Amino acid sequence: MYTILRKGCVQPAVTAVQILLNRTRKKSERISVDGHFGTVTAAAVLEFQRLKQLKQDGVVGMNTWMALTRESGLKVIDAVDITDPKHMALIVSGLVAAGGDPIVAGAMCGGVDHVVSAILRQAGQSGSTVLLRFLGHGDTGGEYISGGRYVVLPSGEKVRDGGRYRNAIFKLKDRENISELEAVLSRLKTIFVRFGCVEMHACEIGAGPVGFAMLEHLARIFHVPVAGGVRTQKVGGLKSFEFEGPVITAVPFGGNLQGWSAAVAEYE
Repeated sequence: MYTILRKGCVQPAVTAVQILLNRTRKKSERISVDGHFGTVTAAAVLEFQRLKQLKQDGVVGMNTWMALTRESGLKVIDAVDITDPKHMALIVSGLVAAGGDPIVAGAMCGGVDHVVSAILRQAGQSGSTVLLRFLGHGDTGGEYISGGRYVVLPSGEKVRDGGRYRNAIFKLKDRENISELEAVLSRLKTIFVRFGCVEMHACEIGAGPVGFAMLEHLARIFHVPVAGGVRTQKVGGLKSFEFEGPVITAVPFGGNLQGWSAAVAEYE
């Protein structure tokens, strides 16, 4: 699995690529690690592709990701929740064709525990994951892991879900749901390599102050940067593997992407 990165991208997955590129280069030839896919990073990608006999296009796609992560064994994990069956089939088939094993919630009611447990099983061990991607419905400040509208209580009563039964990752306005889900989601913070990150692929999730605040909250929970788009996101084919338009990144415990990138690179 992979995420598409090209010249002009500014996001934490670029930091991961820069670090992995540097692992293949002499110390004197290492590039700056700053999360910005600029001219120098593009040249390094082209050189790596030439050495590995890959298509030399300067774009980090499936084959380049696989070549970069092969020796380290780092994983990219996808969790998908799309209520539209056609869109779900389109996304899942594309992820599987790219060699992935997507975790599918499919509008399951009360499925956050299920999805988190599946992610932990797929990660396998601490420090194994370079990228965790959530693909699904959402809007400013919220994305769904399992967006079912109803749950059946132990009594047999069917009730409309309002967030209490662990459906949405969270909306900042729903304080009760944030508190409940934080304990569940925080189980994932152990799976990431030091320079790992999370991507939220939902429409407009990072837009405005509420969107950024939501990404900040998730970054504190996961202990890694969390990136999200500010525009409507497209799915299907290669569109499932990249952000549409600008990307907003929140770094855990304050700071910015450039500072975080430099800090994690110091351990290399």
